[in-house]
Amino acid sequence: MNPKPIEPTPSGGARSKLLEAAFSTIREKGYAATSVDELCARAGVTKGAFFHHFPSKNSLAVAATNRWSELSIALFAAAPYHRFDDPLDRVLGLPRFSQGNAAR
Repeated sequence: MNPKPIEPTPSGGARSKLLEAAFSTIREKGYAATSVDELCARAGVTKGAFFHHFPSKNSLAVAATNRWSELSIALFAAAPYHRFDDPLDRVLGLPRFSQGNAAR
């Protein structure tokens, strides 16, 4: 009987939850006022899961910043103001688009 190979756990689970928790908690309270315990509680993961994915709170903050940049770049790259032919309409479309997406 051949044992079934162990499949890697998708990285979207605990890691993604921790990144989401970092986005919201650090934005609400600030980096210094946010603890690893609080991030784990908000993400619904164990402290062991935290340290499995990130060696420190600082490394989570760096990863969250990088992820936020990736999401923002993709959001703005797909923004409808790029479709305007008139350069002035494109320039004026940027702040309108930004205001509409400020809560994200």
